[in-house]
Amino acid sequence: MINSIWPKKLLSPKIDLGQPINDGIAVISELGSLVEESSDSEISYRVNTAQFDVAIYVKSGIVSSVWYNDPIGRFWAKGKARKLQLYLARYGNLKDWELRLSNGIMAHYFNEKLGIVLVYGVHKDVIRVNLLQHA
Repeated sequence: MINSIWPKKLLSPKIDLGQPINDGIAVISELGSLVEESSDSEISYRVNTAQFDVAIYVKSGIVSSVWYNDPIGRFWAKGKARKLQLYLARYGNLKDWELRLSNGIMAHYFNEKLGIVLVYGVHKDVIRVNLLQHA
């Protein structure tokens, strides 16, 4: 219960961006039943567990994004902020993140050093980590 109010660690797996999609699928397949979803713009693989939901997105044969629906900390604004800090730290050094856009719906944190952006959905309390796309 304490982790659901003031999270101390993440229970969801870290899935590295840029790795071959088959490696990412192997990680999340260990969690439960894999569901493949596709739209006109992307293909994803999702697993729902009792503790969290996670999905990976594929582009050019690699993991281009990871999505987390993680309820820890969701009951308290400070718990949500702590969870966000844990996810930022998971995907890079906290000092390398910069909040560049927050419109009250989504907050975009950029890590230029690693070439990634973490997008936090404020109202639905979900997180998506994306490789930055350079032209």
